[in-house]
Amino acid sequence: MSIEEGLSHVLGLSKNAAKIYSALLSNGEMDVKQLQQTCHIPLSRIYEILKNMELDGLIEHQKRGNLPKSYRVIHPRQVIESLIEKEQVRSAQKIEKMSELGTILSKKWQNTLSSSQTGDLMITTFEVGEENFLEDIRQVNERVLIAAASRKTVIDWSKSGKLLGDIFRKKVEVKYLVKTEHVAQNLRKKLDLFFSGDIKFNINFNANLEVPFVILDNILYIILSGETATLDSVIIRSTNIWLVKQFDWLFEQLWNSSG
Repeated sequence: MSIEEGLSHVLGLSKNAAKIYSALLSNGEMDVKQLQQTCHIPLSRIYEILKNMELDGLIEHQKRGNLPKSYRVIHPRQVIESLIEKEQVRSAQKIEKMSELGTILSKKWQNTLSSSQTGDLMITTFEVGEENFLEDIRQVNERVLIAAASRKTVIDWSKSGKLLGDIFRKKVEVKYLVKTEHVAQNLRKKLDLFFSGDIKFNINFNANLEVPFVILDNILYIILSGETATLDSVIIRSTNIWLVKQFDWLFEQLWNSSG
């Protein structure tokens, strides 16, 4: 690698700047006219290049009496050490900015992952959970899986009945899993009375059903029953796809082994 190639590739000097530096390095002090004759560069360009090289700390000028201003190279080791120090600072700053960017991007990636794959999880009182449930059930397009682990034979359709009717009419898959055969029979009778027309109800029972939960498309509701009344219950709502899949699998296992 020649000196001019090193000046261009390592220090980033232009081809003409490398020529001027190389000429000064070989000849010592030179004025503009001498540089023009040696490097064959237009005078207007030489003045601009010399000014920039002085600002970069590569050369310096001398003025002696009435003689033309001359230029010379500053000690190369001093220049290189100064450039190395500046490059180290610049690299450290760049690394710091890259690290900051990495943190920002990682947080954004994690938030996106949380919202798209992990989903949210909300724990509410029964009243709030019921309102959320009624809103979500209006948006159902694919399926409703209801696992009612209560032993009670009374099913309250006062709020969700009409909405379920709309779902049946949209031909959405609805499966209703209860704990005992008696509850299943009672539920079937109530549904027959509540809905008119030829609607097929998918109802099954399984004594191993312990936790009441509902899946509305890809939204999971888990009901933690209260000790004294329904209003004491706590509702967990989650869009965590892994949690939904686990309860989806549980529902299908109980459904397939029911009766």
